[in-house]
Amino acid sequence: MKRVQVFLLFTVFIFFIDSFGNEISLAVDLKKELLGKTFQTKVPLGITYISKDKEGYSAKLSIVNEIHGEEIRYYAEGGLKIASKESFRKKVITPKKYSGRYVSLNEIELFPAEMVIEVEKINVKKNNLDINLKNPGGEKIKLRLIMTEGLDFEGIMFQISQVLKIDYIEALKPLLYKKQEAEKQLSGAISIEDKFESLFSIKETIDSILEIEGLSSIISSKYLNEKNEVDSKIQELYEIIKEPVIIIESATLEPELVKRGDLLTFEVKYRLVAPKEEKKFKIKESALLLGKDISLIIKKKESEKTEGVHLFSLQFLIPMGLQGGEYTLTAEIEAVGKKKMFSKRFNLVTEQVKDKEIKPQSKKSVVAGVFFVNKENLTFSLLWNGKMVNSIPYFLTLMKL
Repeated sequence: MKRVQVFLLFTVFIFFIDSFGNEISLAVDLKKELLGKTFQTKVPLGITYISKDKEGYSAKLSIVNEIHGEEIRYYAEGGLKIASKESFRKKVITPKKYSGRYVSLNEIELFPAEMVIEVEKINVKKNNLDINLKNPGGEKIKLRLIMTEGLDFEGIMFQISQVLKIDYIEALKPLLYKKQEAEKQLSGAISIEDKFESLFSIKETIDSILEIEGLSSIISSKYLNEKNEVDSKIQELYEIIKEPVIIIESATLEPELVKRGDLLTFEVKYRLVAPKEEKKFKIKESALLLGKDISLIIKKKESEKTEGVHLFSLQFLIPMGLQGGEYTLTAEIEAVGKKKMFSKRFNLVTEQVKDKEIKPQSKKSVVAGVFFVNKENLTFSLLWNGKMVNSIPYFLTLMKL
């Protein structure tokens, strides 16, 4: 029996020491990160509340701005206060005890949003984090974060950022959302291609996180560890792939609304992942223009590429004889018989006169020859009354002089 009691006491003691040690460590980290620094407020913060009782006495109570998850509440602190009232043309002052209570925003004196404020004091407790702030006028403002189980340093900084603008947290938010989306895709991925795509997306997002200016070293250390874990998972996939994998990482088409004669730019960034024994392999890149009465390959290229990230790009002038409407540009990447396609749409807007499209004055047929030009080849296309009727590719060898 005594042994059991000693064991229980020892366990409680260890738990107490561990919890106390965590509080001390967290306090040190938060003070290093926040203490003595100035921030811009994102929301109005309560300063004081005037409480009035039935006897006519009023007292000024301090407001504690409490963060409860995504909600901010305003708590008027009670206790023994100096109360006063006007009586027979004189002011009566007496100590009175007041009970604390939550009050609404429109009942309190406020420090406005978008103003600079300084962190003066930090006190970490088991259930909450108290932060004393000071505005430029010297007034004290109290901020309290109600701690929830599992809330770590990063989580605390996110909670505080609802009230104070912390630049690196603002930059971190969209990247974490992107990372979470990629993690969801990874959890549902079945094919090796999908797993590679999700893992590389997570890795690139973590790289972007680590490049955030002013990022806390504590948060940076966390994501460095995560990056190492992702690298290990990628290496595990490398061990089992037997043929190259193509991953479309991003694609841009600019502008998406064009006129005849405009220059259109289409870029597709893709990644090649190869088995360890393969150093280079043949890649076919092509671009297809699709629209009403038109289907035209405007670029085709074969080359040898190594593993890594590559860019497929295309620029061409919108032909003067091309009909208005919606068109689709499709990039196709092929390696060892495996294809990956990605499409983007653009709209060709024709010139209007009194809401009617300009048409040739002559009743005769209009013939136009149009050249599609890019870095690797030139394509000559024949248009009859605005319709593509023939396409003759001319491949040019570009020679350096």
